[in-house]
Amino acid sequence: MSFAFQPAPSIEGSSLELGSAPRDGARIVAERLTRLSAARDGLGGGVQALAGSGSLRDRLLAPPQQVFQLTAQEIAEGRSPSAAHPAGWRYLVLENGEAVEAAELVDCVGGGGELHVAAVNRGPAVAGFVNAVTAAEAWASDQDDHYELRYFRIPSLHVTAAWLRNLDGGEDYFIPARPAFPPLQANQAYEAGDFARLLYGLAQKRLSQGDGESS
Repeated sequence: MSFAFQPAPSIEGSSLELGSAPRDGARIVAERLTRLSAARDGLGGGVQALAGSGSLRDRLLAPPQQVFQLTAQEIAEGRSPSAAHPAGWRYLVLENGEAVEAAELVDCVGGGGELHVAAVNRGPAVAGFVNAVTAAEAWASDQDDHYELRYFRIPSLHVTAAWLRNLDGGEDYFIPARPAFPPLQANQAYEAGDFARLLYGLAQKRLSQGDGESS
């Protein structure tokens, strides 16, 4: 059985908009998750907690947030989080109205190439981002401007956030998702400049450890 596809109820009627999703993106994700579920089920016991496992009967795909990311090195060099690179699209998988996992769709060639599912994950980080989106909606409902909801991350710093890109020419805002590490506070809105300054300190600490980074 394949996934259904429906608009995310938490986005409709709010001040937040979503960027354009890739053509056939939902179909590609649904087909990949359908195959993964069948493969997991064929392995027997012990895999039901793994991403991609379980029945698809009651699951739905929500429209994706576009993914943007930076490296710690770029932050340390003064790059604004609002200048993050596009990295793909993130689809939430819903079951009984709750997000149970997320699937990430990427372009093989970085633009104009074949789309494929690069990762499927579940766990606290999925729920953490949903909570950040809920906080973003509440915050945006009190603002006059309109915002596009994006998924922001710095993998080497273990930072993820809801990026509220201002569609009216004003300041962008970022709302870190759990798990968030000091000095960042989860579900709190930061103006882009303030967010950049906090990230700069985290990046400097990370790079000073001399571990380097791969992303």
